[in-house]
Amino acid sequence: PIILVGYGFYHRLFLSLFQLKGSMLEASSIGERLEIMAKAVSNHYPSLKPEELKIAAMSHYKKLLAAHEYTPSDKLAEPVLLVKAEGSAELQLAHDYQLSEVCSGQVEVHTVPGNHYSFIIDENAQHVADIIKNWI
Repeated sequence: PIILVGYGFYHRLFLSLFQLKGSMLEASSIGERLEIMAKAVSNHYPSLKPEELKIAAMSHYKKLLAAHEYTPSDKLAEPVLLVKAEGSAELQLAHDYQLSEVCSGQVEVHTVPGNHYSFIIDENAQHVADIIKNWI
């Protein structure tokens, strides 16, 4: 019975996300997509205001767009430290996140336990702090 209940929950969640994606893809503008997203999220999380959700989503979109379109005019000639989470492996990025392509200085990479959110919390925070302290 637990499996069936779990299946039902995930089936509804998947169906809901699938429908949301379909609605957003059918939208004719970014503004319309933001409206659809804000309404869907605020229906599940009433404490989140639709206008604030739209601002946050648009800010994130612009950040991603800027990163995608940016082409550096020169390479950074300083050493660089990258501290990344073990859970980042699922992103399928280069070991150094392709920093060596934009840096002529040494790129030193350290991988620490955790994921994008947890690698700087609790005992992991001290590990990251030690890496940075030793690097400086």
